Amino acid sequence: MKKLLLLIPLVVFIVGCGGDEEGTVFYPLSVGNEWNFDMTMTETTPSDTTVKTGTQSQEITAETTLDNGTTVFEQMFIMTIEIDTFTIVDTSIEYIEETEDFLLVYDDKADTIPDTVAALPPEAGKTWNVDDSTTAAYIGQESVTVPAGTFSNCWKMVHIDSGVTDTTYIYVAENVGPVKMNWIEVEADTIFQEMLMELDNYDVE
Repeated sequence: MKKLLLLIPLVVFIVGCGGDEEGTVFYPLSVGNEWNFDMTMTETTPSDTTVKTGTQSQEITAETTLDNGTTVFEQMFIMTIEIDTFTIVDTSIEYIEETEDFLLVYDDKADTIPDTVAALPPEAGKTWNVDDSTTAAYIGQESVTVPAGTFSNCWKMVHIDSGVTDTTYIYVAENVGPVKMNWIEVEADTIFQEMLMELDNYDVE
């Protein structure tokens, strides 16, 4: 799955609160828009629990075209993870297309089969396929508090990947974009992994 929702890939993932009311935006796609997240990763086994921290920044860096001529926005991700005494930094790029009915994410400019990270307009109970193994749905709207503030009526989405038994909950605020993401995976009923991302600050137009 791509980082928008991901993230993480997910990364990179994204819905506007308030539905389709006039003046609201699904995902603010303007060059220069930036979101910065605090990240906590927890792994629990029968004998141990490990916690790592980090940050992720994502920025709309350009408006460009895919190899097939489709107009998209380029989004760059920079993920920094603190592990013991050293730091890992990972940089990646994806491409976003917003249509009347969907928000699509491409891995690279040659990609012709995007992930459908969200269906438009948002509506409680609406479902769709993200990719061959992942289904998604709008659960409803909730108030969410993160370091960047409290955001009311955020749309809550769930992405369920049957291929690797993971579930991702994504919360997005009207005219802001993603504010919180919670990724959970259970392996063989004994290893529990969770990644929590919360918006620390943002700059959008």
